[in-house]
Amino acid sequence: MLVVAAFGLFGPNAWFVWHMLSDFDRSMVMLSQPMAASLMLEALGLLLLLAVLIRRSGRRPGALCFVLLSLAGGLLFSVPMWLWLASRPDSKTS
Repeated sequence: MLVVAAFGLFGPNAWFVWHMLSDFDRSMVMLSQPMAASLMLEALGLLLLLAVLIRRSGRRPGALCFVLLSLAGGLLFSVPMWLWLASRPDSKTS
């Protein structure tokens, strides 16, 4: 899971952030396209759906952690990272 999370953070997410910072005007033109907007809305919808499912499950580290991971690195980073964090044994019981 950590390998997939690292790929999500340093692959597509790093490419997106680099382009946003290096050519902001062109990035704004790209984001005004209907296809890009629909893909971003779909990702936001998936983020909210997964956060609700995590909250309802009551699993740790929780929905807030998942949302923060998603904002930091996108879904390709946050889903495997959250799954890895959730699969670790609880330090209080060991």
